[in-house]
Amino acid sequence: KSKDDSVNLEKSGDDLIDAYLERALSKNENFKAKNGETLNYVLPENKTADFAIILGLADEKDACTLKYQEAGGKLFMALKTTGSKHASLILNTENNMEEIAANISYGLLLRSYNFDLYKSKKDDDKKKELKAFDVICDKHSAADKAFKDLSGIASGVFFARNLVNEPPNELYPESYANRVKSELKPLGIDVEILDDKKLEKMGAGAIMAVGKGSERKPRMVIMR
Repeated sequence: KSKDDSVNLEKSGDDLIDAYLERALSKNENFKAKNGETLNYVLPENKTADFAIILGLADEKDACTLKYQEAGGKLFMALKTTGSKHASLILNTENNMEEIAANISYGLLLRSYNFDLYKSKKDDDKKKELKAFDVICDKHSAADKAFKDLSGIASGVFFARNLVNEPPNELYPESYANRVKSELKPLGIDVEILDDKKLEKMGAGAIMAVGKGSERKPRMVIMR
């Protein structure tokens, strides 16, 4: 948004696309460019892209990393409706460009999570998945560095989500402990597993009592 409350578009580099979007946007008075608000347009034929999505972002006074992440999640859902496999975000802001770019991408990545390990996928479903997402901005190196840290956090979030979503016949105390060790030990984390014998020896009566309700013996995983 600009100071006069009108909506400004970032330029795509294609004058015809820019003119088309500006005209389309001028006819849509309901779009206020609120954070995460999107507008989808089908572009004319013979263009480098099939769709254009206008994404609203929080005003600078209300902006924060969570707002940008929320906008990224909303953008993913808008892209999902188009069935796009490759998307590019054109970003040109005066302040905190690398932070905005990294957190929009992080929000989009988090929203893309889908636990479908045990679901059979149809070929049509695979064709509609987003495979690549590019960010076009001036401070690309700084944005890429900021995103690498966030993508590492996303990997941890996805690992935790996978553990939560696994069915109990696949994830039980022993398999949980082994999976945590195999995933985290290569990252430099010391993982110690206490089996039922060690738990009994250390006097962990409450844990052992709860474990009696299952055929599976309890485990305690200590991560350092």
